[in-house]
Amino acid sequence: LIFGNVWRSLSQGDVFVIEVDISAGRANISLNGSEFSQSFDIPANQDYVVGTTLANNHVVRIEA
Repeated sequence: LIFGNVWRSLSQGDVFVIEVDISAGRANISLNGSEFSQSFDIPANQDYVVGTTLANNHVVRIEA
């Protein structure tokens, strides 16, 4: 992952979160809570697709 000018690989136990508020037109990605966080604007009230690739011992959780 590249965060700003810093590169680091994900490690066991890392938690990578994508939060989207479609009606407000805002998105946020974060790594391990406060280690890295970036918010940005997105077009509001549009349809979006989020994808992931799974490997051994990975967990994906979708919350509403």
